[in-house]
Amino acid sequence: YNKGEILKSFQYRNFIPPAGLAWDGKNIWINYFATGGQTSLHEIDTASGQIIKQFGTPYGIWDIDFDGENLLLYGGAGGGGSWDILKLNPLNGSSAGIIETPFFGGLANRGIACRDNEIWVVNWGAAVIAVIDKNGELLGAIDTNVLDDCGSCYDAGFHTCFMDDKFIITKYSQVFIFQIAEIN
Repeated sequence: YNKGEILKSFQYRNFIPPAGLAWDGKNIWINYFATGGQTSLHEIDTASGQIIKQFGTPYGIWDIDFDGENLLLYGGAGGGGSWDILKLNPLNGSSAGIIETPFFGGLANRGIACRDNEIWVVNWGAAVIAVIDKNGELLGAIDTNVLDDCGSCYDAGFHTCFMDDKFIITKYSQVFIFQIAEIN
């Protein structure tokens, strides 16, 4: 892949470092930590950078993604120390259910990404990437010591997702949209 060209950049001065980034096929969603363990989820128009809607969630989320129907919030989403995935209705912010993950407890759960009918979740403390279906059934696991060299799976400051053929990175309060192309 080439190193990419930055197509747009938006900065939101009132937001603290993001805790998740997702693309729903039209807009991006960014989850932000707030005081008291609350998070604030924002839908952002990628053409203008305007915030379309926002709502809070009481869960300590580290990452989010969109599965084609619901936003999937990961990293303590089940509450009470659970590391399951919370399915959230993007229209009104209501819970659409919980998906159990193969991980249990710990503070090392970061990263969620969806493709086709798979949900990829990362536990970097155990150096494992698990591939599950929409019911939480384990389809496979990858043991690795190197999950991401920019830290997007480990740190609340960096998160990544794909937007069609574009790659999005949040770095604290900034959003970068890159065009990427495969080099043969």
